[in-house]
Amino acid sequence: MAHLKIALRDLVRIKRQACGLGLHYLKPSRPLPVFECRPILVNTASPDEKGCLVLADNRLVAVLVRVTDAGVEQARRELCGWQMEAGFGRCAVSVLPLFDTLADAVAWMRTQLSAG
Repeated sequence: MAHLKIALRDLVRIKRQACGLGLHYLKPSRPLPVFECRPILVNTASPDEKGCLVLADNRLVAVLVRVTDAGVEQARRELCGWQMEAGFGRCAVSVLPLFDTLADAVAWMRTQLSAG
């Protein structure tokens, strides 16, 4: 195995060049959380009770309920999808979003968790 030797003056020069390019603001990347969706029935007082618990790295981040077109009038069919009933941590928001698919919901949560 070859060893790399770098003189201190070269390290200082490299650091100055990185700062000049704005690279000193880059943070080391964190590993992405592992998401898991566990099916569960949710007492919603409506026909829509199929839900799931969303966990990121074994921590609960959201409760979702599948909203179907059963009992929904024709003009409101666009409201079908996965409704977030509750969010926790960075997924706690004042206006609970509606997602077309479960994959869309997980993508949104991934973005929320990686922010900040």
